[in-house]
Amino acid sequence: MENESTGRRMMQGHLLFYGECHAGGIPGLTLKDQVNLNKDHLPSPPRSTVSDLWGTLPRPQPDSCIGYVTTTEARTHNPPLMMPFSREENDIAECDTHFPFLTAQWKAAMSGDNQIDARLQAARDGALIVNYMHQFYSHAYPDRGPTQLETCHVSLTTEMISSYLWLHWCEMDPVDGEVYCRMELIESAHLHKLSDMAETRKILHNYIDYAMGERLESIKAALRPFWRNRPAKRARRRQSQSSTTALSLNLQFDIPMTPSSSSREGENASLTKKLKRTWTDIM
Repeated sequence: MENESTGRRMMQGHLLFYGECHAGGIPGLTLKDQVNLNKDHLPSPPRSTVSDLWGTLPRPQPDSCIGYVTTTEARTHNPPLMMPFSREENDIAECDTHFPFLTAQWKAAMSGDNQIDARLQAARDGALIVNYMHQFYSHAYPDRGPTQLETCHVSLTTEMISSYLWLHWCEMDPVDGEVYCRMELIESAHLHKLSDMAETRKILHNYIDYAMGERLESIKAALRPFWRNRPAKRARRRQSQSSTTALSLNLQFDIPMTPSSSSREGENASLTKKLKRTWTDIM
């Protein structure tokens, strides 16, 4: 591929999943390109010397971002799309949340790009979204720490020759007490090998089932307690609510928080087991 935009257009439907507005897309899912995420949700540097030496991270912008259809997006589409949230749930969620669960960074090897660049950008995107979910569950359930299963994220990186699938989470070091954002390789594939791509698709199909099922139900259950415990100072609202793109692309919370680990190890370990179970749906 001569550039990443061309490669993304050609490969996006084969490596990722289209939303319901595309033919054959998944109901309740939306796929957006080049999403600008709110950098207020980036985790705080562990020490002041880190930002002094290396500077702060630029604004995260996944090349592809998959999350849930909002009510506004569903109603403005003809025919209307399936709404994952009720009207009341959407009133709460649409103020501040989009809940992305799968992002991708695309590069073009022919243009001199590589997997290292994509991985660094994916690490930044994943850390922000994990921290964002940590904030949401911390407000919803202030009497307990969010689990790694509730707050984890999955991303894909490719330079059009190979693809890497990553799991993102955060944890507290038991020795020094610092919070670390982790990123671990789940699967790798050569794009010219159908068997490799099939394995990646197996994992992603399984993950989409989890995201549209257990994860979605967990978020829906947390929306009302989040509303009751929301910060007094509201996030800045968008200038116009007539744009479905603006509504669904922004992650908005009030107070950036440092993520912390959870002691609920049984729940934290379950996502890896879910990703590694027997696959039935491949392509």
